Amino acid sequence: MITHNILEDLALILCIAAVVTVIFHALHQPVVVGYLVAGMIVGPYTPYLLVDAHRIEILSELGVILLIFSIGLEFSLRRLARVAPTAGLITIVQVGLMMWIGDMVGQAFGFSALESLYLGAILSISSTTIVAKAFADEGVDREFSELVYGILLCEDLVAILLLAILTALSAGNSLTIGAIGITAGRLVAFLAILIVVGLIFVPRTIRAVANLGSQETLLIASIGICFAGALAAQRFGYSVALGAFLAGSLIAESGVSPRVERLVEPVRDMFAAVFFVSVGMLINPALSQGQWIAVMVVTLVVIIGKVVAVTLGAVLIGEGVPKSIRAGMSLAQIGEFSFIIASVGLTMKASREFIYTLAVAVSAITTFLTPFLIRSSAPFAAFIDRYMPRGLRLFTALYSSWIARFRAAPSADSSWSKVPGSVAWIALDVLAVAALAIAVTTREQDIYYFALSHTDLPGRWLDWILGAVIFAVAMPFFIGIVVRAWRIASLVALGAITGPRTDAGHLIDASRRILRAVVFSAILLIAGIPIFAFAQPLLPAYEGAALMGALAALLVLLLWHSVRGLREVVRSTAALLSLALDSSHPEEVHAEANVRKTLSDNDSENIPGIGRVLQFRIEPGLPGVGKTIGELHLTESTGAAVLAMSRDATQVMIPAATQELRAGDIIVLGGSDEAIAAAHTMLLGSRLSRPSHEDNRPPSRGPGDDTRPI
Repeated sequence: MITHNILEDLALILCIAAVVTVIFHALHQPVVVGYLVAGMIVGPYTPYLLVDAHRIEILSELGVILLIFSIGLEFSLRRLARVAPTAGLITIVQVGLMMWIGDMVGQAFGFSALESLYLGAILSISSTTIVAKAFADEGVDREFSELVYGILLCEDLVAILLLAILTALSAGNSLTIGAIGITAGRLVAFLAILIVVGLIFVPRTIRAVANLGSQETLLIASIGICFAGALAAQRFGYSVALGAFLAGSLIAESGVSPRVERLVEPVRDMFAAVFFVSVGMLINPALSQGQWIAVMVVTLVVIIGKVVAVTLGAVLIGEGVPKSIRAGMSLAQIGEFSFIIASVGLTMKASREFIYTLAVAVSAITTFLTPFLIRSSAPFAAFIDRYMPRGLRLFTALYSSWIARFRAAPSADSSWSKVPGSVAWIALDVLAVAALAIAVTTREQDIYYFALSHTDLPGRWLDWILGAVIFAVAMPFFIGIVVRAWRIASLVALGAITGPRTDAGHLIDASRRILRAVVFSAILLIAGIPIFAFAQPLLPAYEGAALMGALAALLVLLLWHSVRGLREVVRSTAALLSLALDSSHPEEVHAEANVRKTLSDNDSENIPGIGRVLQFRIEPGLPGVGKTIGELHLTESTGAAVLAMSRDATQVMIPAATQELRAGDIIVLGGSDEAIAAAHTMLLGSRLSRPSHEDNRPPSRGPGDDTRPI
């Protein structure tokens, strides 16, 4: 059967998709996998049913636009600004590491230098559309999805820059730091203009339309703004998904986004189904044996590499091990941007058709696996957290609390105010080194022949001299990165770990030394990964891997040398927490008491290296009863860490995230005064969302509340 018009196309794919998804729903399998199977049935690689791929591609783009628009409706610009810095750092680690690994894999398969660079870029960008659909099907909580969507948006912005770089390299043009800066500047200018103009008109317009009381009018106006944003992005040479996301975020500023989301949902689901069916149509089951081997290898690289890279980046910024693992497993796929990058290489004859086929096959397989990985991410993260050594669990809990405490500090704080400038200088140093690596890569043969024609040195000597010159030129930038990384690490350590100079002051010093070493190593790692990604074409694959391994080993050695006092901190902390849990019954706290003031009045109740601690009894009827510590998101939401728990005279130091809270349990919270006050209020159920800086009001004592400062 061959369709001849768009009505036949829609009738065929939606009917087939309906039958297949009903079967998958009955089997309790992800619906998105059913859409992919339906696409395989109606695709060009089956002899029975055939739809017009070009017509379906046009309709599928509407599905992408509406799906990303729906994400924007849940993601206001304020939330975006809050999550962008942390998500941006994770993106740097993930994209840089995957580009480096992809380049090495391409060299191992015998790809050219440019093809290997394309492969690295293809593997580095996850799929917003696939993750959004899987999250909707699995009912993922907003607190976690906020981080993942932030990473995906940052990846899309990086993909735009990668496309500009790869296009210039494919055309044989030289790439300088000025060219990269101009491309980034154009992107920033476009975003600024769209956001500023949008904030002036879009929220007011949507509120005025909503006040008319007509759902139909509100739906048409919202989708019209969605398509206008997508069109604006397309006209400026950017992804339609970026424009649709910003349109949704602007509508979210109006305050009526929940109504818009309910109206858009049926339209979005229909066209999203068409998109996933179109992805399934690209799947060719009859891959050659050589392609099959490459597809399997690259698929494993995507899954393992992205899980490790995202987890590493999230842990380094203090998101905690369980949440970091879940984020990594949620992003273990490639999607629509990978198709775009592969098609650019094919169009400009910079890569073979095999690269595009490889990208489609890997995307199809990882799309199949994504819902299962998301579904199993929480149990797997709980398994890792449960069997993590207690000392390591205490350290990661303290580290997350320290970083959250520093991030929660007012931007006017003396430590905070000095960090952005140093970060900007590190970014410029990294950009300069990356641009130098790209310039040398693109002009390597010209430089070599020029030097060879003007000297009488042997080729081997010439290689060493050129390498020394390049290293000497880059050395000032490397020194700048190291010096500023140490400065930032010192500021973070001083700002996150505070306390009086008592007899236990050496524990504060040890904790600061540990945090300084970890943050310093983390900054060097985050800055070094993109440098290695762009410098890899200059090095043979094995030499590049050896150099990366040597750098990682050096950082680990530095970290190990600096955390020798960790055992003492762990033992002292555990002893102090044990004494706290063995102490008498919690004292009475008056209904109007200010928890932050109560803690401030007694400096002796400060545990060195941790800060303030508060003992909290879980009473019947409180929102936390029956939930696990991980489900409460206390550390992520407030910056306070659950350091100990007592149940029936049994003490647990640093309980796992899977530990369920029951009525009568006593938990010990650690962190800053503001973090403890926010956690106290959150446990009482007065505020279940992330507290703002300005809204840390004193918690009032609810029925049955039994707390005291330790």
